[in-house]
Amino acid sequence: MDKITYRNKTYIKIKQDWYSDLGAKQPLKIAVELDALFHEQMLKDSANIVDLIDQGRHYVTTGQPKKAYDMFLSATTMALEVQDINQLTIVIPRLVQVSVALSLQEDIIALLKNHEAIDFTKEHPHIKTALATLYLSLDMPQEAFDYVLEATLLFRVQKKKMSDEAMMVWSSLKKHHPLIYKQVGDKLKAEKSEE
Repeated sequence: MDKITYRNKTYIKIKQDWYSDLGAKQPLKIAVELDALFHEQMLKDSANIVDLIDQGRHYVTTGQPKKAYDMFLSATTMALEVQDINQLTIVIPRLVQVSVALSLQEDIIALLKNHEAIDFTKEHPHIKTALATLYLSLDMPQEAFDYVLEATLLFRVQKKKMSDEAMMVWSSLKKHHPLIYKQVGDKLKAEKSEE
């Protein structure tokens, strides 16, 4: 439960709704203003990653993609700074989805590539998948292929089930870029012959 003071009145946030301190549910117009204020306060207070993700989900649900993007970007940045793989796995697909919708893919590619060389991200298939998805959305299928192949191999090595996002990249490559998709067989044959 979060509290906020707005125009000398106290409001309480329970789940995604706002109530006065007397318990009256607030109308949409006031709730939107309170959400905006809450959003700013969360960013200032560097709220924890889970709160940022939850607030981002709320903004997606209420049709506010730019605010969702801000929340997911803040959560991703914090998760990268504290090297929280679990939260990265949750937030990165959401950030990618919103960034594609807002045509901000290049910003997210730059962010992820800046952290690509850090040890804890090298073995992270979700980051590779995110880059593959972003490149595919920019109609750069060769780059998408390279990253999704790397992600797939990491999923195998770590004995993890391949993510839905990675499977969607493979499916899209197979459907829209069959010549690039054909490289999978070629690369696997090359690997077997090296063994």
